[in-house]
Order: sequence, then structure tokens, then C-alpha cells
Amino acid sequence: MPAHATCGYGPLEFDRVRTRSDLRGRTAELEALRRLFDGGREGASATLVVHGEAGIGKTALTHTALARFGEGLRVECTVGVESEMELPYAGLHMLLFGLLDRVGSLPEPRRDALEVALGLRAGPVPGPFLIGLSVLVFVMRTIGAVFSRLPELALTGLAEADAKRLLAQLVVAPIDGRIRDQILAEAKGNPLALRELPLGRSPADLAGGFTVNDAMPLATRIENSLLDRISGLRADARQVMLLAAADPTGDPSLLRRAVRALSIDGEAVEEAERTGDLTIDSRVEFRHPLIRSGIYRAVSPPERRRSHAVLAEATIAEDDPDRRAWHRGYATVEPDESVAAELDGSSVRARRRGGVSAAAAFLERAAALSPAPSDRARRMLAAAQAKLDAGAPEAARILLENLPVAALDRRGSGLAGLLLAQADFARSRTPEIAHDILAAARQLAGVDAELTRSAQYGALRVAIAQGGRPDDDADHGPGVDGYPWRDICQEVFDETDPDSTHPVDVLIRGQALIEIGARAEAVPVLRTALAGLLDSPVDLIPPQSIGLEAIAAADVWDVQTLLALCQRQIVSARSEGLLTALPIILSYAGTACLNLGRLDKAELLVDEVDVIGEAIGYTFPPHTRVQLAAWRGDSAEVARHTAELRRGAAATGDGAPLSTAHYAEATLANGLGRYEDAVRAGSVELAHIRQVTFTSRIASELVEAATQTGAEDHHHCEAIERLGRGGLAAHQGRARLAYGEWLRRQRRRVDAREQLQAAHSVLSSRGAAGFAARAKSALEATGGTVHSRKADPENVLTSQEANVTQSALSVPSVWAHRTVVHAGGTQS
Repeated sequence: MPAHATCGYGPLEFDRVRTRSDLRGRTAELEALRRLFDGGREGASATLVVHGEAGIGKTALTHTALARFGEGLRVECTVGVESEMELPYAGLHMLLFGLLDRVGSLPEPRRDALEVALGLRAGPVPGPFLIGLSVLVFVMRTIGAVFSRLPELALTGLAEADAKRLLAQLVVAPIDGRIRDQILAEAKGNPLALRELPLGRSPADLAGGFTVNDAMPLATRIENSLLDRISGLRADARQVMLLAAADPTGDPSLLRRAVRALSIDGEAVEEAERTGDLTIDSRVEFRHPLIRSGIYRAVSPPERRRSHAVLAEATIAEDDPDRRAWHRGYATVEPDESVAAELDGSSVRARRRGGVSAAAAFLERAAALSPAPSDRARRMLAAAQAKLDAGAPEAARILLENLPVAALDRRGSGLAGLLLAQADFARSRTPEIAHDILAAARQLAGVDAELTRSAQYGALRVAIAQGGRPDDDADHGPGVDGYPWRDICQEVFDETDPDSTHPVDVLIRGQALIEIGARAEAVPVLRTALAGLLDSPVDLIPPQSIGLEAIAAADVWDVQTLLALCQRQIVSARSEGLLTALPIILSYAGTACLNLGRLDKAELLVDEVDVIGEAIGYTFPPHTRVQLAAWRGDSAEVARHTAELRRGAAATGDGAPLSTAHYAEATLANGLGRYEDAVRAGSVELAHIRQVTFTSRIASELVEAATQTGAEDHHHCEAIERLGRGGLAAHQGRARLAYGEWLRRQRRRVDAREQLQAAHSVLSSRGAAGFAARAKSALEATGGTVHSRKADPENVLTSQEANVTQSALSVPSVWAHRTVVHAGGTQS
């Protein structure tokens, strides 16, 4: 099989530019692509994101490079279209259409995932991360967050000298110096602009000094120039071009069926092709993506709807039911239940394939076309839920604000209130929203047990995780600045069934017990709940709601269970593309890895959190990142992240960031041997030890600092044994360090060296640099020598694992979020 090059494009058609041997100003860029292709011929896999503004020459560059250096490479190109960006895996399907005969040669997990995603067979929802690894070369306008870690080639405007030479070559008529200078200034070295902007002027205008002074964006001016050239076509030819613009598949058979349905003759098709802007061959392609978008936007809404209606009828339902439904949705303006039901069905299929954003889009259009208010309300609620799952709380809120309230029954009204509160919490994360969630729970009580449980869970989660303190003062009693978090926890506790064995009910009661001050009573209840959750289906608590079980596992120091629960939910959240929930689960998993001493793995997880946050436009607090820096003894990073956490706490009144900041500062101080600082940072938390969960973790830091002034021998030994039994290797290493230091103070140098050497081996291999340095210093003080040791195998990824992980992190939501990469349009 020849080496393979994959080109990913977006709402565009693969641009048939003529490759020119005199491509100006692109020598360095062509050399970069030559090296890429040479490596491919030698069997090296590589990725390069070519990006730049519309018309900058991305397509011309890639075509020229392929013409010059592509010998021996098989090139596959895909088309992504703006109106199709919600359809799950639409671009991938088109990319791989000619390669489906080779799917069977893939390893089983990848083959299964790909076949389900492409609709070749039924099966479990595929993981978008696994599918995303198939994409190799991208061309796009701007680097999206999900591609920010890939190698890139940025195309900027041509240098002034090259731009002047190109303009002189393109404009043969006399041109006034002022006009030339303005065109050069407006084009900013953009080759397409240099070509198209002069075409919008008559020879007299070019020679007479006429200047364009409008406020249209460059892309719009270019579109208008392109459209002026086809405005003289007869109506049928323009209709051909509109059909081609409205159909994202590039399927010539579909276009021919649509043309025949409108009784358009072959002469009109030939006229459209003679413009040079449209080619109908093995694919339907426009010369440039701006032509497609310009044609589509230039016509009236009725004309667009008519074209979509024709395309819907021309689409074979058995082959592509979702695209047919999408065209019907675009073609319909009056309520129509048959169309709404078809879109509803497409939403179900989209969700099964991991396209939660697509499901939301189908449902939103289905709701708009639903004749019955009850159906419209039901579909709007489902669309709002999908929007929330896809990380679009603003869009969810807009849907909820426009619900036909009169059509809601008690359950629908309660669900609407719950979703609205969840959307508000996703936008502001203020703890007071727990009141709204609890109100929804009361409304749902006796109507829907599962929704009631979900609402109680959500209210408690917000009250605990976000229930906060505006400052570092002492406990404010039953409420903080008017926020009665303890009252909410008491109400949730009172509303749950004490006899229920449902793991979520048990979890809610156990966690509420902690918050109302009955910690000792709560611990066995929480252990029962955690065991029940591990034995239950993963969807008992959907990934969107994860929180209480993670907090409970942390509260009872059952880190292995915490990681196990997170790993199950990560798989589920990735497969469904839940970009709001996934970073939260990853953060909990990162905390578990930290406590297990797997610092490198924790860093990979928080890197993924940051990438997803950029993709959905939300900055997640650096809870795990600051702890990682503390374990590594990085004072500057801890200071930077704790400052960010305090700013967030001040803005929202959320106490969790403050707790994390104090914990990280105490951990850092202990690692660096600054025990008074550790006591100072940790002591602030003591006043809130029962107010905000997770604060109990500070006890270990305070105890360690206290051991520097004296402790009993058997407590050290018990700590080492218990931490080892719990699999907390790094914490056990710290316990050995504290014990070794105590032994040295007791002048038991031989015993001290044994403990300190073991502590250093564990801590250094786990990347806990601050504590490892402290162990080394103490060991050398006893006359001992540090024995070098290889990194802990448990904490080191193999080369293959690291490559796969980094590849996954590079494209974490390419298909889950239906991000479409392209040279000529927007991305979402």
C-alpha cells in the first residue's frame, strides 16, 4: 500500500487551483511540506496543521506541494460544510468513503468504533478519541483549541515585494498608484484578495483613482466580487450552483437527480461549469469555499428552502436518512409533525453515535416544527438537556426561556426548573443555585422518582462542592453570607428514604450526614454506598452529574475506588462527547492519581482538562494542577495557581478553591521543610473542617508538620502500614520520610537511613521533587548516600502509551464536539 496523506477541509470544496511553479513567497512553507511528504514515503507518521485566513493560499500551497512532492503518496481529501457541522462524523464519512474496504484490516477496537460511527453496523457508542486518531493532515483558517498541540504551519500574508509582483502580474490594465496602494493595504498580502479585489473595479475606476470605502469584512468583499461574475448567468445555471452549494456531500449523482427533478437541461449545467467556479466530475467541487458560502447566502430564504426540499427528495432515505431529515428540516417553515418526527429519530441515532451536539441540533429543529405544544415542549426540554451535555449552557437557557409553559405538566415543569438551574450553575457556578435545584426536587417529588433523586443529588453536590466562604475568617455558623448550605444538606437528608438501599440514596444520606456534623456516623454509610455504586451499572449516576461519589471516596480516603469510578465515567463521557462533564471527571481522576503517586499520569489528565476548557470556552479552576505543583515543590507554580483560585473564590463565594489553595500551600511547605508555613496554611482550614468537604485532607498535612516537634514511634509505623495497605505509595513515602526524620532526631541514624532511603526512592521515582529533596537532605545528614533508582514502572508510560495518549489529547473532542476543520469557513 502506498504511503497515505490525509487532507481535512471544512465548509469548502477541494479547490481546483492550478499549481504554479512560481508560487510566490512560499519557499519555506513548501520545504516544510516536502519534509512531511518525504517522511511519509519512508514510513513515518506525522501531522501538520496548515492554517491561515481565507484566501491566504492554504489550498494553493497544498496543491502545489502535492504536485511537486506527492509522488508515491495516496491522497484522501474530505469536505466539511457549515450546515452539516452538527451531523456526527459527517466529514469523516466522506473522507473514508473510498477506503471502507480496508476497515476490516484495522485492529478490532478501532474497526468496531469506526464501523459504528459511520453507520455500517449497530453497536455501542464509539469513543471519539479513538476515531480521531485516524486524522493526519489538516488545513484550517484558525487553530482551534483541540489542535493547539499539533505541529503547525502558519500561512501569513505575502511580503510586500511579492504582493506587488503578484498584483502587477494579475492586473494588466493601467492602475493608479493610490488604488494599487489601497488594494495592497486591504489585501494584507492575501493572494486571493490580491486577485479578486481588482476584479470588482472597471478599468476606468482602476485608472481614475476611485477608492472603496466600505465596512464589509474582507471575506464579504471577496464574496461579492466572486458573485458579481456569476450574476449574469441565466436562472437555471444559477439554480444548479445553488443546489451544489446547499448539498454538502459533493455527490454528483445526488446533484444530477436534483437537477432532473427541476427539469433543468444539460446546457444550464454546462453554463455553470464554464464559469470555472464549479466542477462536476467524480465529485462536485467549487473553485473556492467563499463561492459556495456566498451563493448560499446571496439567495432569498424561500430559494434556499426550495433547494433543500429538492435535495431531500433526491436523497435516498435508506442510504442516508439523517441527511434527508436535515434537508427536510431546512426546507420546512410551517409546523409539520412528519418532519419533526423524522428529525427526532435522527437525534436518537446521533446520540447513539456519540454526536450529542448533533442530537441537540436535530431536536431544536424538530421542536420548532412541532405542531402540538406538548411535543414542542418535550423536544425543547430534550434539546436543552443535549445542549447542556455538549457544553452550551447559554443555548440551553435560551431554549428553556422560550418553552410553551402552558403545555408543561408537573413533571415537565419540574424538569424545566432543574435544567434551568443546571444551566445557570454551568454559567456562574454560584452556590445559591442549590436552592433552585432543591425547589425542582420538591416539585418532582411523587411524580418521577429518578428525576427527584437526580435533583436531590444535584442540590447536595452544589451545596457541598460550592458551599463556600467569602474569606479566610472563622466558621460563620449555619450560613455564610446568607447562604445556608447546612440547611440545604439537612433538608436533603430529611427528604431521603432512610430504608432505601438504592446506592444513590445511600450516598446522598451519607454525604448529608457529614455536612450536618455526623462524620463518624457517615463513614460506614458512605462505604456501603461506594460498594453499591461499583456493583451497579455506570449510568446509575450519569457522567453529567458526577461529584458526590468522588467526594465521598475522597472523604473516606478510598482512592482506589475513586479512580475506578472515574475511569468508568471517563469512558462514558468521552463516548457521548460530554464536554462539560468530562473535565470534572478528569480532575477527580487526576486527584486520585496524585494520591496514588502517579504524578505523570495526573499531569496528562489535567492537560486534557485545559484543552477541553479551551474548546468549550470555559476556564476550569486549577484544583489538580496546583496540587501537582505542590507535590513537585514548584513554589512559583503554586503561587500562580493559588492566586487564580482565590480570585475565583472571591468572585463566586465558592469555598472549594480556597480549601484547595490552603491544602496545596501546606503540601508545598511540608515538602520544602517549612513546617511553620504548613501549620499556618493548614490551620485556616480547621474552622471549616465540617463545612466544606475535602477540608479533612488538611489534617494529614498538619499532622506531618506537627511530627517535627515530637511524636510516638508506633504512630509512624501504623501510618506507614495503613497507607501501604491503601495503595497510597507517595503518601506512604512521605510517612517514611517523617519517620526517618524523627529517628534521626532520636539519634537512631542507622534506622533513620533505612527509612529515608526507602522514602527517597519512592518519592523521587514518583516525581514528588519537593519531598524527594527533603528526603535526600535528611539522608545525607545521617551520613547516608542516595542510591539512584530507575523511575517507578507504574508511573512511566511506554513510548507507545505516551504517543497514543498525546495523540488523544491533541484531538480530544474533534468528533465528540463535531468540530469541523476547514480552509474556508468557520468551526464549531
